[in-house]
Amino acid sequence: MDNPRIVIQLNHSLVIKKVTASDDGHYQCFNEFVNPNGGGGRIIRLRVKEKLKFIDPQKDKKLELNSVSKLHCKTRGHLPQTVTWIKNGFKFLPDHIKQERGTLMFNGVLSTDAGRYTCIASDSLTTINSTVSVEVVKSPKFTKKPAKYVESEVGSFVELHCAAEGDPAPIIHWEKNKEFNDFKADHRITTYPNGSLLISNFQQKDEGKYGCIAGNSAGLERAEVNLAIGTSSSSVRSANGYSATSTELEGDDKMTKTILITGGVVTLYMVFVLILMIWCRYRTAKRKAASMLNHNGNKPENGDLEMKERKSLTSQ
Repeated sequence: MDNPRIVIQLNHSLVIKKVTASDDGHYQCFNEFVNPNGGGGRIIRLRVKEKLKFIDPQKDKKLELNSVSKLHCKTRGHLPQTVTWIKNGFKFLPDHIKQERGTLMFNGVLSTDAGRYTCIASDSLTTINSTVSVEVVKSPKFTKKPAKYVESEVGSFVELHCAAEGDPAPIIHWEKNKEFNDFKADHRITTYPNGSLLISNFQQKDEGKYGCIAGNSAGLERAEVNLAIGTSSSSVRSANGYSATSTELEGDDKMTKTILITGGVVTLYMVFVLILMIWCRYRTAKRKAASMLNHNGNKPENGDLEMKERKSLTSQ
C-alpha cells in the first residue's frame, strides 16, 4: 500500500497506525499466488469511531457594522452531536442573531455585538468548546476628498485636503505616483494629522499624481488627485484645492454675459410697457374731454371766448 501508516507484516497481518476517519471501510485478505487478481478472501468491516472535535476552528473576527455576517462552528464525530453558541458566558442572544446548524448569523451587525462568542459542541460521551473574539468595525469612508485635477502656478501655495471617518478612526497617509512618501525630505511639503497636505513654493518637480489613503483595521480607501502647473489665465485654485480651468472660466463668463443681456432686454420691455400705458391713458382722457364738450352744446374753449371778446371791444 502507498499509505505509510498502513503496513502488511510478515505474518500477513495488517497494521494501521494513527487511525483516522478516512480508514473506515471494508478490507479483504487474499493470496496473490492463488488468486493474483484479488478476491476470494475474507472481507472485514472496519468502523472508525472518531472522537468529537472541531474542524477549522473559527479565529478572532472583525465584523463590518450593519453588515450581514456569520460565525461558523464545524464539528466531526461518530456520534450524533449538538452545537450551541453563547456570548460572554450567557446563553441569551439578541433577536437579530440566529443559530442554524452550528452557524451564528448576524442580520445587521450592531456595535453592541462585539464580545466573546463560545461554540459548545457535545455528544453522548464528551463536550468541547471554542471561543472567538468579535470586534465590530466600520470601513473608512471619505468625508472630504481632493479634486481629481488641480492646477497651480509655479511659486504658489498649494493646499490639498483629505478627511475620512470609520471605526477605529482611520489614519491618513499620502503617496506620490503610487509610491509611499512621508515627504520629510522636502521642507516645502508638510502633512498634517487632519489629513491635509501643503506645498509651499510649488515647483515643476511637484507635478504628479498624489494619493490620499485612509486605513484602519477594517480596510483601506484611496482618492487620487493629479497636480499640474497652470497659469493665472488658465487656472484658478480655491481654498479647498479645486482647480477651475480656462474652459470653465470661459463658460462662467458666457453665462454672466447671457444673464446681463437677458436682464437688459427685460428692463427695456418693462419701460416700453410703461410708456404704452401712459399714452393709452392720455388718449382716453382726451376722448372723454371732447365728448363732454359736444354734450354741452359745442361751447367754445376759453381761448376762443377770449378772442371773441377782444374782437367785440375793437369794433366798439
